[in-house]
Amino acid sequence: MRMNSIETAFLAALFVLAPAALQAQIHTLTVSVDGLACPFCAYGVEKKLKRVEGVESMDIRMNEGTVTISAREGLSIDIKQVPRAIRDSGFSMREIKALATGVVKRDGQGLFLQYGGADDVFQLRELSSALRERLLQYAENGETVEVEGIVEERPEGPWTLRPESVEGFFR
Repeated sequence: MRMNSIETAFLAALFVLAPAALQAQIHTLTVSVDGLACPFCAYGVEKKLKRVEGVESMDIRMNEGTVTISAREGLSIDIKQVPRAIRDSGFSMREIKALATGVVKRDGQGLFLQYGGADDVFQLRELSSALRERLLQYAENGETVEVEGIVEERPEGPWTLRPESVEGFFR
């Protein structure tokens, strides 16, 4: 089968532009919740978290005290809504672990993961020198990366992300 020039251009654009656009998002959040001890508690948390923008599904593990939230296809979970949803359900959070993809940006000496629009960024913190060098390379090349790590809410400024793993892809 032979493709015409319009089909070829379309496929080229799809493979070059689409991965970054489709991949820049928060894919999953695993939230540690204090006091999650019964099915009624789990239902209350689930009810509030289903209202968070971008949430597709969740896996609640009462024995572990965790809720793993998965994003809808092509959407990002609005992490800023999660702490309020947990509080509104009558519980408190200990920790949030995120799996997100985005582009590493450099601002002065700081490194950030942009996972959505201009305001959708994590400040990358507590980096080893080797990881910092790798992230600087990703920033320079404009590569999309996948980062998994612990997220901390900050009242002022961007939330922070302490990477536990980083994978670069889509050059």
